[in-house]
Amino acid sequence: MRIIIKRWIINILSVCGISRLSRYFCKNSFRILLYHSIGAHTQGDYLGLRVSVEDFREHMKMLKDNGYNVLALRTVAQMLKEKRFVPYNSIVITFDDGYSENFQEILKILRAFNFSATFFINVGYLSKDKKVDKYWEKWDFLTPDGLREIAASGNDIGLHGLAHADLTKLPKDKIEEDIINSKKILEDIANKKIDIFSYPHGKFNEFIKASLKRNGFIASCCSMAGVNCYYTDSFELKRTNIDGRDNIFTFRKKILGYYDWF
Repeated sequence: MRIIIKRWIINILSVCGISRLSRYFCKNSFRILLYHSIGAHTQGDYLGLRVSVEDFREHMKMLKDNGYNVLALRTVAQMLKEKRFVPYNSIVITFDDGYSENFQEILKILRAFNFSATFFINVGYLSKDKKVDKYWEKWDFLTPDGLREIAASGNDIGLHGLAHADLTKLPKDKIEEDIINSKKILEDIANKKIDIFSYPHGKFNEFIKASLKRNGFIASCCSMAGVNCYYTDSFELKRTNIDGRDNIFTFRKKILGYYDWF
């Protein structure tokens, strides 16, 4: 019901021309898209974490057809470091957790549109002995070989923590331990430097940000909605969540910024 009410309000805003105002504020900004799993809808997926392969392909086609400039997260992070403007209509594509379903199809679609993405990996989910509690933890996750294939395809690999723990609830020594250990494990598996991060559950505080900086990270994404611009804190990058229940019209409205108002 909440989703229906939200979409009804957004449709009214679109009729009122809010998109023109939104695009004015976003003209020197970039948007980061947040996906989780790409695959067939699963009964009980009340969070809409799975987006179908067909919808994902349609999303990428819409970005291409409308002239969006898809950039790597590391490229954007460097621009922020240098306080440079990010090109107009820029988009960054990210995936959280490291699900394996249809990952080769995802790579195929990205290559077809000459796009790349950032895959934030939860190191604990790579283990066959991972803890299974939530429904999304029962889905299949990447193997080390699959992870290396993604990296070899020109995509960024980032870290999403050791065991998907809410870092804000951990003691300071455990936060540091989580970041240091998971970074080393992922670098050993991917055979590349890992310096971008996605906060588990989207939650962070100043100590976590400082710990990431101490350990060589250059940027981190949270789950706050909205767009980013050249003065955005690179350790508080906002993202736009893409829901498996979104149709192409809702996706377009999210890209244009209608949902930022919520």
